[in-house]
Amino acid sequence: MSSNHIRLSNETNHQLVSLLGLRLIVGIPSVIIFIGGLIGNISTVFTIIRYRRTTTKDLMFYLVANLAMYDILVMLFALPITVIRKLAFTWPFGAFLCYTINGFPPFSGIGSVVTMVSIVIDRYYVVLHAANPNPKEKQKGLILLALFIIALAIASPAFIFSKYDDSQSTPYCDMVFSTDPAIQIMWRRIYVTLVSVLILFLPVTFEVVLYVKILLVLRQRLKGPTARFNYAYVKAHKNTIKLMLLMTILYATTHTPLFTCYLVYRYGGVAPENVLVFQLVYIIAHLCFYCKSVINPIIYTGFIPEHKQWLLCIINFKFIRPRLSSTSILKFRKNKCTIAPVSAS
Repeated sequence: MSSNHIRLSNETNHQLVSLLGLRLIVGIPSVIIFIGGLIGNISTVFTIIRYRRTTTKDLMFYLVANLAMYDILVMLFALPITVIRKLAFTWPFGAFLCYTINGFPPFSGIGSVVTMVSIVIDRYYVVLHAANPNPKEKQKGLILLALFIIALAIASPAFIFSKYDDSQSTPYCDMVFSTDPAIQIMWRRIYVTLVSVLILFLPVTFEVVLYVKILLVLRQRLKGPTARFNYAYVKAHKNTIKLMLLMTILYATTHTPLFTCYLVYRYGGVAPENVLVFQLVYIIAHLCFYCKSVINPIIYTGFIPEHKQWLLCIINFKFIRPRLSSTSILKFRKNKCTIAPVSAS
């Protein structure tokens, strides 16, 4: 056996081990994020719907439920598509899914940020200008529909310009703006720059400015002559605004690595010898992006006590005492969640 053959075999084995390690590093956290994101956000939507006539009747809670729905879409479509696609180094889903679901990751992400902007606007007018926090059900539905249309319109290029190509050895699905390589590069740079500004920089700046302004006004109200009469009211709003600001900071923290990768790839490029390393960094940045969908439901428990009770009960039922799952059911009555045995029929 020649030394060249041995060297090539060692390089091949090294590549296989690297790919296997990459898939393990990415696969295990992806499963944890997927399960945690689904449980947290489904329980959020369930709790808000269950108490929509009492404690969660305000528009803010409907917007939080809408945000949780987009996070559910992220878990169901964006996370699996991204992870499988990046680990396979190709598009394994075929032409039909390329044209139908390739736009879901940007759509769900844009839907989330549009909803977060709506939440800060709602809090601004309710807290500072005494606007009605609980409009009619029809008005709430129209607001949610408008947010859906806005998100779909902004994400439409991802659906319109998606193209599937299986003419080469590895099929791919990507956004193709032009068949001219120079024009394609230019438009990709324009697109990623606009997306970075519209989805990350502008909304985060807008939200932080408004939340800080609301907190400053609430702080002044606590020092005013009527402070002792509305102390509890102002304090409750202040705690909620702090949690919303935390969500915005979390959004910026989890999105910045991914958008940095986008900009580096489109403007700087990646050397061939650094492709595997960049791919690992790129996927980890995606996982950081998806961590938001797991942490958000935990933040919701700060201003939705019923959600906290329900979420803790699910965790206890499914993970801490899993053997009870086959012989017991969850009961949630009068704001208390209990594990009860299945009644004999």
